[in-house]
Amino acid sequence: MPRPPKRLLFLFVALSVAAAVSGAAEGSGDGVGELYAAARKDDPKAQVKLGDLYFKGDGVVFNYSLALGWYERAAASGDAEAQYKLGSMYEKGLGVPLYYSKAIKWYSLAAKQGNQKALNAIYRFYRVVQPQESEVRRWREKAARIASSKSRQKAAAEETRAKAVSGDVAALTDLGFKYRLGQGVGKDVAKAAKWFRKAAEKGDDRAQFQLARMYRKGEGLAKDYARAAAWYRKAADQGNARAQRVLGVMYHNGWGLEKDYEKAVLWYRKAAAQNQVKAFYNLGIMYRRGWGVSKDDEQSAAWYAKAAERNHAKAQQVLGLMYLNGQGVKQSDDEAFKWLSKAAGQGHATAQANLAFLYQTGRGVKPDLKKAAALYGKSADQGSKSGLYGLGVLYMKGSGVGKDLETAAKLFEKAAKKGHRKSIEALKELKEEMALLKEKEGTKQSK
Repeated sequence: MPRPPKRLLFLFVALSVAAAVSGAAEGSGDGVGELYAAARKDDPKAQVKLGDLYFKGDGVVFNYSLALGWYERAAASGDAEAQYKLGSMYEKGLGVPLYYSKAIKWYSLAAKQGNQKALNAIYRFYRVVQPQESEVRRWREKAARIASSKSRQKAAAEETRAKAVSGDVAALTDLGFKYRLGQGVGKDVAKAAKWFRKAAEKGDDRAQFQLARMYRKGEGLAKDYARAAAWYRKAADQGNARAQRVLGVMYHNGWGLEKDYEKAVLWYRKAAAQNQVKAFYNLGIMYRRGWGVSKDDEQSAAWYAKAAERNHAKAQQVLGLMYLNGQGVKQSDDEAFKWLSKAAGQGHATAQANLAFLYQTGRGVKPDLKKAAALYGKSADQGSKSGLYGLGVLYMKGSGVGKDLETAAKLFEKAAKKGHRKSIEALKELKEEMALLKEKEGTKQSK
């Protein structure tokens, strides 16, 4: 039976538990509450510290699961210490089943950032746990390259800092990037915002865009759409294509500005004129919906095609459907298969489900129920309603997979919980069918 990826499943559980205890954490008067508040705002350092508290039972109730959950969140943002600690928990089976491949995965990510504890853990693992001298040698060589790269990055950061302090605008922006990415300095988004602001106030459009982004995402700064929009506008007015597109998004959604589709289209066009691929996709949406422009499926398809040709997965998915349905383009199952294959190849969940449908029905490709099942499975693993429903149908019919009504029911139920209408109807019918089968089985046994 398909299951969501274990990491995502565990993270969901950990976050749910964390939410349940949030009142206790926030109510504590010993600093844990402040730490918890910072961790919830995606401060990786706070997340690691909070994870440490739960790991040790220091000031909070000891809980490996919550520790792992907070380490997960910090690790996802690239914190090397969190990645190392996750590796250790998976290697030792603390709060999770013993899982060596995940341990090495997290150790490796931390080691590549120069975390010496992670490197030592890898050496020990390949010497003691699963002896492989070739891996020890490979990692020693890799460690030497990492150290050399770190040394160069540190020297470059010091040089950039010297220029920034002297007022060099480009250096101010570059130093912001170094703090944001942790290149040659410790990763620190608050310091990144500080240096971006200095450059932005001096008129650097790159810094203005980055500062706007940080306000929009609440990264290193309190989330503030109005300030984000203002800084995007400053950068956009200087011709910054990325800022022009995102300013269009701000108008499109009414984030920090009054919603205005026509202004959204205006800024999307400016960005598209500078070959911003995402702006092509945005214009495809506007023409398809008739937002800020007259509804025009041919124009919509043309803009989607521009984005799709530049490997934009969402555009490839929509363009595939437009060919499948003959919307704005001449109907073509072959073209539909082509574009849906490209999008599915990039992991787009809806495209995977739609491509599965083509394999299931033989449109644009020779029918192949096993491939259809595999694609529905990939889509379902990402939580796609269409993927869950499609795979459920195959299990219900025994097409491409062994017939399994219980599995089908579970898949329909997952999709139904997401509001998928066909799954709701299918689940109802399937439960009635299963009840009848059970009743017949009971009758046979009584005889």
